[in-house]
Amino acid sequence: MVAIGWYALWASLIPLIAIAPLVWFDAFQISNLLTFLPEEAFASSVAYFEGIPTGKFLFFIVIMCLKGSSIGALSALPYAMAADVVDVDASMTGKRQGGAYFSIWSMTRKLAYALGLFIGTGLVVFWGFDSLADPRNTTNTPFSLLMLAVAYSIIPAMFKFVAMPLFWNYPLTEEKVAEVQAQILAQKAGRAEGLGRP
Repeated sequence: MVAIGWYALWASLIPLIAIAPLVWFDAFQISNLLTFLPEEAFASSVAYFEGIPTGKFLFFIVIMCLKGSSIGALSALPYAMAADVVDVDASMTGKRQGGAYFSIWSMTRKLAYALGLFIGTGLVVFWGFDSLADPRNTTNTPFSLLMLAVAYSIIPAMFKFVAMPLFWNYPLTEEKVAEVQAQILAQKAGRAEGLGRP
């Protein structure tokens, strides 16, 4: 649950980057951050980015790294939960149906990705964003760029915030899963004992 909150926190800062004035990010300019380099390397780095406001971009990279640090946990969590659900089903039915569970889950996940992509891209087009516009001399309005940032960050963060109470009340705790697994082992032992009888 901490990973969800961490992701949502940093994701909600992305629209701030889109609307905030450039002067807010002066501390993140290449000329301020790379002063530790030798004089020649510093001069060539600054010259390479001459005339380009780098502060906002570098701040965005920092935010994306912080946000991305939770992605690993968010990717692993559903697999762990699915394995626990398969164990509960096995303890209730006596059958191992993991393949069916993971097949249905994979199909549902792909459907969710497709639906999310369709809704997300449809929303930004509805708000006037043109993906073919020149990024430097863009014809996109500030509103459409802000809505792109909102669709990319705030809307997914809202879904994550909604999911947090569901995870908080998730009934399969570590102790419960240990009980279920002990029950499965007892069932296996009982079946093996029954097969061993003459």
